[in-house]
Amino acid sequence: LALSFNIDGIPIFTSSGKGMWPILGSFQLNSVTRVFPVALTFGKSKPTDLDFLKDFVSELNSVVRSGVGILQQKLEVTLKCMVCDAPAKAFVLGTKLCTGYYGCGKCDQKGALFKGRVVYPGVDAEPRTDATFRFEDQPGHHKGKTPLTDVVCMDMVEHFPIDYMHQVCLGVMRKLLQCWVNGDRAHRLSAQQVLMISTRLRSLAKYVPSIFRQPRGLEELARWKAVEFRQFLMYTGSIVLRGIVREEVYDHFQSFSVAICILCNPELSRHFEYAGKLLKYVVLKGAQLYGKEFLVYNVHSLLHLADQAKQYGSLSCFRFLD
Repeated sequence: LALSFNIDGIPIFTSSGKGMWPILGSFQLNSVTRVFPVALTFGKSKPTDLDFLKDFVSELNSVVRSGVGILQQKLEVTLKCMVCDAPAKAFVLGTKLCTGYYGCGKCDQKGALFKGRVVYPGVDAEPRTDATFRFEDQPGHHKGKTPLTDVVCMDMVEHFPIDYMHQVCLGVMRKLLQCWVNGDRAHRLSAQQVLMISTRLRSLAKYVPSIFRQPRGLEELARWKAVEFRQFLMYTGSIVLRGIVREEVYDHFQSFSVAICILCNPELSRHFEYAGKLLKYVVLKGAQLYGKEFLVYNVHSLLHLADQAKQYGSLSCFRFLD
C-alpha cells in the first residue's frame, strides 16, 4: 500500500488570520484514488513551529514498521511522496523559501539578485541527496530542523516532488501568458493579436468535451484556474498561437508543450530524457527571448521535471484538489 501525503495551509476566513493546516493522505485502489484526512491543525495564524507533525511522524513510522491489516491480510505500507507547494514544502522541511538564494530543493544552484528578484541562471548544478540534506552540506539552504527526518522510510529530497500544478501550470504557463498580454513592451503582443487569440479560444468551445473547462479569452486571464492553464499548455495553445506570435516564440512554447505532454503521459514518460532536453532548451531559450529575469524559481524547476517523471512514472496530477 503506497501512501502519498499533502500538507498545506487553508485560510478559513477572509477577514481573519485564522487558518487550518490539514495533513491529507492518498492511496490508489482499483485505479481509483482515495483521499482521506490524517490530521487537522487549527490556529490563529500559521504554525510557529513544526510540532504539529510529530504525531503524524510517530503514526507513519508505526504503520510502515508493522503494516496494516485489511480483510485478514497484512499489507506492507510504503511512502510514495509528500506533495506540497513550494512555500509549504520549505516550511515543513525547515528550508529557505524559493525566493531565497538557496531555495531549490533539488539542486545546490545558488540564485542571484537581478532587477529586484532572485533568479537561477545555472542549468548544471549538483543535485541534492538525502545525505547532503541531512548533513546540511549547504548551510544556506536550511533554516531549522524538521520532525520529518525521523520518518524511517523518508528520502528528504526524492520524496518531495515538484508541485506540477503550482510550478508549471500556475507558474511558468501563467508567466508566459502574462508576459505576452501585460509584460514588457519588447515581448508584449499587440491588442489585435491578443484579440485574435481570445477569439480563437472562444471559437474552440463547441469542440471541447464537457470534462474540460470551456475556454475563456485572455481578457479574463486574471481569473483563469490551474486547469485552464493546463488546457492551454497541453491542448489549445498550439492551435490558437500559430501564425499570430513570432515563430521563435511559437517554437519555444511548442517545446514546452511537447515536453510536458510527454511527462504527463504514463506511456510516453519513458522518453523522459528527450523531454528533459526540451525543458533545458526552454529554460535557456527563455532567457534569450524574455531576459534573465525569466529565470525565476518556477522556470528553474523545469530542469528537474524529467528526473521526477523517471521516478514516479509521470508528473503528478491535481490529486489532492479534485
